[in-house]
Amino acid sequence: MSGLGTRHVVTDCSGTPTYFSLELGRSCTSALETPGTPTSDESFKSLLDVVGERYGCSAGTP
Repeated sequence: MSGLGTRHVVTDCSGTPTYFSLELGRSCTSALETPGTPTSDESFKSLLDVVGERYGCSAGTP
């Protein structure tokens, strides 16, 4: 996996280099201020974990 930023990575998915990105809109950004809400980095890690398991990606933590 190569990091292109905290929420941009390219990782191997079953032999295919695959780009993942997480961009948050204004409503999501304001929701992050609510206590108990996952951070944007935690949300991106969760996305990589779920997709990685489902599609055979070597996604890990950026």
